[in-house]
Amino acid sequence: HLAYLTNHRPPASSTLCHPAPGYAAYVLPAQGAGVLVAPGGYDPDGVLNVDSARSGLDLEQEIVATLKGHNGGGTSWGLVGMDLVPASFYLDVTRALSALEWRAADALLEGQRLIKSEAEMALLERAARVGAEGLAGGISAANPGATQHEVELAVREACLGAGADMVAAVDVSSGPRLEALRRPPSPAIIKEGDFVSLGVRGWAGGYAFDLAQVGVPQGPSAEQLDYLQHLVEATAWMRGRMLPGERLVYYPAESRGRMIDSLAHGIGLERAEKPWVRVRKPFVPQVGMVLCVAPVVDSEAFGQMTIKAMVAIRESGPQVLGQE
Repeated sequence: HLAYLTNHRPPASSTLCHPAPGYAAYVLPAQGAGVLVAPGGYDPDGVLNVDSARSGLDLEQEIVATLKGHNGGGTSWGLVGMDLVPASFYLDVTRALSALEWRAADALLEGQRLIKSEAEMALLERAARVGAEGLAGGISAANPGATQHEVELAVREACLGAGADMVAAVDVSSGPRLEALRRPPSPAIIKEGDFVSLGVRGWAGGYAFDLAQVGVPQGPSAEQLDYLQHLVEATAWMRGRMLPGERLVYYPAESRGRMIDSLAHGIGLERAEKPWVRVRKPFVPQVGMVLCVAPVVDSEAFGQMTIKAMVAIRESGPQVLGQE
């Protein structure tokens, strides 16, 4: 939410304590620009919608002082990002500002973030292309005799070479039958005739990519090719049903003797964000949404795999981003 409103991205931190340089806050009054509270510092030329900033190291004290300085901003304030705030921190701040009324406001901002602007669409298109370059590099390196770690390195190098800000995770699985959709790479050696399942997640230009692909080094057998084609068809089928404004419910589906579990999630500044699409859960695609579509095809012979695509919902219908 902070990056969405201000373009400020604090350095990563694993804990939130009172001196918290890895965290930041944004105080936005009902009128006027907001105040950025950034203990770790900030780029004054890179932020947006920021009238002033505070950079003291005690995040709690800086937030309290900022809100006390906004007496004219009203006594009712919305809280966003509560999933990241420890209870002790929340209690300390609200006790110090007991005269104010606090309301959960995540739903308001999440609703805005569901719909991407054209500028965001362009950034997500670029991010998807970076992810696709990474997968292509990994597939090219996945030859018999290569290790999964070597394939992971090829994915990372291709992504970074294409302009990734960061490659957060690479999944590599190989073998005649695959059960895990997300598996960290190992020193295992890829053999001729193995399936190789790759996934990559990261950021480019501040926006996320999350893609997955499956291949067979040196060419698949007829049975493997049938399964690979089914994976492609399942992803195309799932995205093709995402017509703007039409209520949609996916159910567990059987096709060609295989079960298909339809899964999807939103993507934007975060690798996984709303909406969450699951079987039996009604969903209405809206123009401007971008989703990662990943139907899992369960084969008795080959296990469970998916081809994951990033899909934008346009007036004309769903559009795959970054790859054919």
